[in-house]
Amino acid sequence: MWLELNTQMGTQLAMTPQLSQAIGIMKMTSDELEEFLYEIQISNPLIEMEDYENFKEKKIKRLHNEININNLNTKIEVNKTDSLLQEFKLIVDDPKEFNLIKKVIMNLNNNGYLPNAYDFLTPDEYAFILDFFCLNGYVGLATLDLKHFLKFQCLQFYPEDELLLNLVDHIDLIAEKKWRFILKKFKITEDILSESIKKIQNLNPRPYSFVNDETNFIHPDVIVRIRNKQIIYTLCDWFSPNLNINSYSLINLSKEENKQIQSWKNEAKWVVQALEQRKNTMRDIMEFLIKYQQEAFLNDLSYIKPLTLKDVSDYIGKHESTVSRAIMNKYIQINSNIFAFKDFFTSKLEGNGGEIISKEKIKWLLKELIDNEDKLAPLSDQKLATVLRENESITISRRTITKYREELQIAPSSKRKSLKITNI
Repeated sequence: MWLELNTQMGTQLAMTPQLSQAIGIMKMTSDELEEFLYEIQISNPLIEMEDYENFKEKKIKRLHNEININNLNTKIEVNKTDSLLQEFKLIVDDPKEFNLIKKVIMNLNNNGYLPNAYDFLTPDEYAFILDFFCLNGYVGLATLDLKHFLKFQCLQFYPEDELLLNLVDHIDLIAEKKWRFILKKFKITEDILSESIKKIQNLNPRPYSFVNDETNFIHPDVIVRIRNKQIIYTLCDWFSPNLNINSYSLINLSKEENKQIQSWKNEAKWVVQALEQRKNTMRDIMEFLIKYQQEAFLNDLSYIKPLTLKDVSDYIGKHESTVSRAIMNKYIQINSNIFAFKDFFTSKLEGNGGEIISKEKIKWLLKELIDNEDKLAPLSDQKLATVLRENESITISRRTITKYREELQIAPSSKRKSLKITNI
């Protein structure tokens, strides 16, 4: 049943291995990109990073002269479920679609499979889920099992290779290395089988392996300096010096050697293009953020204006999913404080006077009210809603106040109340 579904999906999508890698590079944090580039220059001899360590040392030294980066390390801990939910909450506007996606994510097993998919999803809903994850760079997330996952990848990466799909359908024979039986069954040569096995080995064995859930010390991806109310930013690209693609003479090389060099050359060019696209996208987003959220950069997040991914997407001329990947798990240092990119995106509410107010602004107002409240008679959530309506012309429900207060990790009024101590 699901094989027929996957075939339909394969004809609708065009996710090549190169495109998948480009999406991965766009989503990488500074540390992840540094590690990726270090590894790829080892695996691909045509890629060289000019004086890698010296470049990095000089770049860091220059940044030290511009701003104090002694305390850049920030510890974060995000599990796979939270990471996915945070990402897709920025992308999905339709509440019903998001609730469906959330339900699926909450039911994924430790490897990212969804073995009970048809227990709570219709075929159309499951097709939508697989399509959604694939288009957002998570190819095969929520597939039923290993065989389904491998088939799904084959249909995305090698849609014309029917033999590969059939071989994956007999993955048990491959695992048991019954080569003679396979050669006879499929009537193929050893060279063809060897080439197909290489493709299978390059497939991802676990859908969840690309979702980060470790506790890491992070570095900011952008450093912002403010001088005389002028906002200047620097991309922390010491990990991404220019790549040199070596030129190899193809004289006196065998056909296979020429083929391998061409493959390395294509990979190198693709990596250079992907890095340039990542850098340009981050610059475009930062230019827009600094222009649109200028007061928040100069003051604090209480000055945040409502901003969505679509707003940025329309301005920089790139798809919303590209914007989402570019800001995912990335951070901005402003003076001594580090903020996530997503902190500058917030939903909007309309005040009584028709003005648009950001969710972040309301949360800051709530925090200010609670910080200055009478601790002997703290403000209840209903009272906070009343004060906002009377003093700020903001009409907001008690339930929403409770939600924002919990997001700020502030206890309810009953637990904020102090006892009056009288000296005897």
